[in-house]
Amino acid sequence: AAVVDGAPVAVAARTVNVSLSGMLVESTPALPVACRCRFDLPGLGVGGEADVVRHARPLREHTAGFALRFLSLAGRDRLQLAARLHDGG
Repeated sequence: AAVVDGAPVAVAARTVNVSLSGMLVESTPALPVACRCRFDLPGLGVGGEADVVRHARPLREHTAGFALRFLSLAGRDRLQLAARLHDGG
């Protein structure tokens, strides 16, 4: 969930790639740059808070959406994500 112009917004998105510092998601419409949001990755069992840092570059990344930089990821969630990324997802 995100807050855009003072109103809560729920966004359904598909992860394109995930790292320990953030993720690229496919979603239309894209959230505005600098928007803060909460995210949940049920397939990885992690969630937290992130900022939208840029919109996707469709010609380079072959998707429409936006990139998020993780701001908070609970200690246990960070360890879980690191383990899943190390094991290949």
